[in-house]
Amino acid sequence: MKRILSALLTGCLLIGCAPTPTAPPAQPTIYPSRATLTGLWVGAATDPNGITQSVLINFSGEELSLQVEPYTSNWYMTLTQTDQAVVLRARNITVRLVDRLDEIDFSGTFINGALTGTLNWNGTTSEVTFVPIVSVDASQLEKYEGVYRFDSGRALSIIVSPPYEANGLRFFAEGLTFTDFSSGDSRALYAFDERTFAIGALRTIGQPFAGRVQFMTNESGTVTGLQQWDTLDSSATFEHAQRVNFTQEEVTYTSADGTVLAGLVSTPESDSPVPAIVALHGSEPGTRRNFGNKIMAHFMISRGIAILNFDKRGAGDSEGAYRESADTGNLTLLAQDVVAGVELLAAQPAVDATRIGLIGGSQAGWVIPLAATESDLVAYFVIL
Repeated sequence: MKRILSALLTGCLLIGCAPTPTAPPAQPTIYPSRATLTGLWVGAATDPNGITQSVLINFSGEELSLQVEPYTSNWYMTLTQTDQAVVLRARNITVRLVDRLDEIDFSGTFINGALTGTLNWNGTTSEVTFVPIVSVDASQLEKYEGVYRFDSGRALSIIVSPPYEANGLRFFAEGLTFTDFSSGDSRALYAFDERTFAIGALRTIGQPFAGRVQFMTNESGTVTGLQQWDTLDSSATFEHAQRVNFTQEEVTYTSADGTVLAGLVSTPESDSPVPAIVALHGSEPGTRRNFGNKIMAHFMISRGIAILNFDKRGAGDSEGAYRESADTGNLTLLAQDVVAGVELLAAQPAVDATRIGLIGGSQAGWVIPLAATESDLVAYFVIL
């Protein structure tokens, strides 16, 4: 191994940006209206402990329901609507870690498409404006996935959120996840319309919103960038971010024992060869397109670094048998898989073969040093 670097940010190549479209889209309607109550609404309410909670109300389907993000449990809800007056009552006895009967009563109005009123949660009241959230087709959401860079150099990732929940909690809100690589913020996006999204308070919590984004397209419908506002105020100034161009190639390569592995090479646009890195898995049967690998790929692309993400042996489309064990034999096989990935990257014309590294955490912390000692092509590594 020629050298070990303690950080990835030195000497990275930045990607050039295409010109900003001359005609930005019209300002979105803030707090969009809806002709009927049917559909999903989200609002910020105060719970009995004085904490602001994001409350979802779903007026769709056979049974009306209320949900407090990020809990998965649904509250049974009744609705009484007379002309413009709206009265809701919700009950829940399964809130995680709370041994009590919770009740929420809402009394308000539905006028000109806006649902506003007073919410009473076990005696704690708050004024709430519920905002209608629309469902955007999955094929449209996939078009927004990518890396975006602002004129300031700040970069962010947009990824379709995976469905995942455990122990009564959701780990992702439905739709898109917005990750800012400068601040580390990871937030959900809630759709106002097909192109305009409110930025959630957290990755699984909507209200109170932290701003909004609107995606921009060219005449052919290709997504070219986005605009971000720090508030929902229609008169606020915005920042423009251009979409970063990169290529992705599905690859297969063979490890030392003959096992064929499936991978994905993501390469940022550049006029000269770029540094590259192999992303390792922990002890889980990880795949090349899982959420963590997508985030890691977007981060490296934003820094001008190519990356190989792969299906761990025995997982996804890779051959071999998956084993979680950290015994010497298994770790050695996993290290050989990594070395084969390094050799694949070194053969890529767009990659600088003298600047190939490794990154990973958990079990990868054992595999990385083994792989580094087996290949002179490994120039640096990062253990998380």
